Amino acid sequence: MRVVGMLYVGTNCNNEVPALWDQFVPRMKEVQWDGECYGVLRRWEGMPDGVFAYLACFESNGPVPAGMEAWDLKGGEFRVTVAPTLDHIRSVFDENLPNDLYEVGGREIYECYPEDFPDNPKVEVLFPI
Repeated sequence: MRVVGMLYVGTNCNNEVPALWDQFVPRMKEVQWDGECYGVLRRWEGMPDGVFAYLACFESNGPVPAGMEAWDLKGGEFRVTVAPTLDHIRSVFDENLPNDLYEVGGREIYECYPEDFPDNPKVEVLFPI
């Protein structure tokens, strides 16, 4: 699966991920999306402890707008946990991740947002197994 969106890399100590969404939402119409809306967390070799990459994105095979990037995701099997609201996202991660932050099976973690979000505030969090 290919996704296109806006990137943040850091520790999220100052709520930079929600701020990224605030920047992405007004630009969503620039993405030629043909699938779901995701938040995707990824780590790569050499990243310092606690640092991760997060892409606010849509599934898309279209062009990549300026200031955005595309990721090809690995897929595979996932355990799905539902956060009833965004306020519960942190607890879902705290309860489902090992001590090595965001290192789960060497693959990405997905937050899948429903089409009617925010009216339907439930977010599925997919952890690789």
